Amino acid sequence: MNLKSVTVVEHDPIWKNLFLEEEKKIKEIIFKDYKCKKPNEYDDTLLLTVNVFHCGSTSVPGLKAKPVIDILLVVNGDISELDEMNEKFESCDYQIRGENGITGRRFFTKRIPNHVWVNMHAFQYDNITDIERHLTFRDYLIAHPVILNQYANLKSELASKFPNSIDDYWEGKNLWIKHHEKKSLIWHWSNRYSNK
Repeated sequence: MNLKSVTVVEHDPIWKNLFLEEEKKIKEIIFKDYKCKKPNEYDDTLLLTVNVFHCGSTSVPGLKAKPVIDILLVVNGDISELDEMNEKFESCDYQIRGENGITGRRFFTKRIPNHVWVNMHAFQYDNITDIERHLTFRDYLIAHPVILNQYANLKSELASKFPNSIDDYWEGKNLWIKHHEKKSLIWHWSNRYSNK
């Protein structure tokens, strides 16, 4: 698979393990090699910490997907401090893509064995819109099997129709995703505090 072709396959449980392996490598890069410039005034922890989440279609059990492990990295500090680690990420085979069209994001890609790709989307902790968008859409699909099946069918149809055009594939999904991202956020906030 290359990044321009479209291959949608049945869900593979190994994707979870691939995410966990990559999460470990990411944390090793950040926690092992990061040198704190100034101490935290409240305790002795490093200023830059991260939370790592599996998102995207490979994170949703039962959902057909392109074999791309999407990782959401929430940077609990200034996102620019992550830029100082670019050489470390490159030494672990990540390609640094900058914001790649989304303001405030740091985007990294990597190819791992068995024709699987990793896309890592890093956002600063206060970029609530993009963080919630990724995680809530994932959780919404898991909680709504009928919608999950609709999405799986749409992906299969588009992959058959546009096997050599990732842009047309994405464009074909765009309206459906935007509609359900909105519904997922409403669902999220309706259920978040249901036990007031």
